[in-house]
Amino acid sequence: MWYRERVLQLIDQFSPEASAVRYAESFNPYKEGNSGRLRCRIEGVVLEALASKAIPVVTGSLATISAKLGSGAKKYLDRKDYRGLDWSKLKKNRREAVLAAVANLPKGQ
Repeated sequence: MWYRERVLQLIDQFSPEASAVRYAESFNPYKEGNSGRLRCRIEGVVLEALASKAIPVVTGSLATISAKLGSGAKKYLDRKDYRGLDWSKLKKNRREAVLAAVANLPKGQ
């Protein structure tokens, strides 16, 4: 239950107007153990917490993010920078989070 409480604290602290949850790729099988199931459960907790605060959420895989960006997201992940951000300071999962956020910006921003 502490996951939900922490997500709600972050929502209260940062007051997001929108959110995105990136799902694992459908062709990516569960790894050994429960990591895949745990990820799904945590994603569910995050989605429920966002819904309880009436925050719009977009969900999808990297393919969904690519469609919203209008081109393949993977090509942006391999660049040295993106929109003035130095990618070298960010790990791949954080780069994907930035792309998900940018993909959900209103058109023209």
